[in-house]
Amino acid sequence: VTTDSDFCPHCGVLFQHTPILACETDFNQEAIGVCIICRKRVCERCCEVKSKRMFCPEHNKVEVSQDWARVFQADNMLETELMRAFLASLGIPVVMQERGASYHGALIGAVDPRARERLRHPSKVFVPIPEYLKAIEHLQSWNSAQAIGESFETDNT
Repeated sequence: VTTDSDFCPHCGVLFQHTPILACETDFNQEAIGVCIICRKRVCERCCEVKSKRMFCPEHNKVEVSQDWARVFQADNMLETELMRAFLASLGIPVVMQERGASYHGALIGAVDPRARERLRHPSKVFVPIPEYLKAIEHLQSWNSAQAIGESFETDNT
């Protein structure tokens, strides 16, 4: 945090030297912090605090672990790896939580109890919190392009 910062980027709390600002959702209320995802000013009424971090109503369901936000999850590790590789190719730092199912795990799941346990947990892709909105935008445009390609293939067969 720099000396000229108005808020803590980790938790979203406004610093005491910050001028009084209005909440961006409820303009009649004074902001007490900012959403750690979108940096939107929030008041006590519209702010949701989870694990000592502030979220706006739009981003209060985003899963955060330390300073990383989940942008994707799937039961199939191959899908998760594809999303990880796509985001990494765009220069976005990525961390995976690889406890999810895999084709190999599905094959041996009936035999190996540890593999069976992994099948119950999806694989997840996390990006640094400041990169979350950019990563979501890229994933949405990638998914749109995939849908257009599937539609094109269906129309031409």
